[in-house]
Amino acid sequence: MNASDNRQNTGGGTLVIQPLPGIGDAIWHLPFIRAIAARAPERRITLLTKRRSMADELLAGCDYISRVLWLERDGGSHDGPFGFWRLGAALAPYQFDEAWILHGSSRYALAAWHAAWWNDETLADLEWLPDVTHSTVAGYGNIFDQTWET
Repeated sequence: MNASDNRQNTGGGTLVIQPLPGIGDAIWHLPFIRAIAARAPERRITLLTKRRSMADELLAGCDYISRVLWLERDGGSHDGPFGFWRLGAALAPYQFDEAWILHGSSRYALAAWHAAWWNDETLADLEWLPDVTHSTVAGYGNIFDQTWET
């Protein structure tokens, strides 16, 4: 898994999985990503998304994103019936403490579970927001109604 590590941090922390492919999808999810980062102990997250989102360039100025990891679907190593297994193995070395999934597919929950299993641990927190447009984030209420510190 290639990563954009220009704002690198050590293992652990919070993973946000946003697998939708476009630049617009990256922009649409920013309030959710920022809200998740605001509640994370280190106030920063690692973002897993597709290359077509151009998140490494688009979000380079976001100090609440420590690193961007690439999801390799569409014929890549994370595609196919066992792609979630390979994704989990690729995520395992990062030893994330929690994972937030901004998508309805169970493949990403299985990958996060597998990453924790690979490290013989359980995730401290796994939040799955299948319909993020109608969800709340960790007791913060509707994040569009909140003002967040940056």
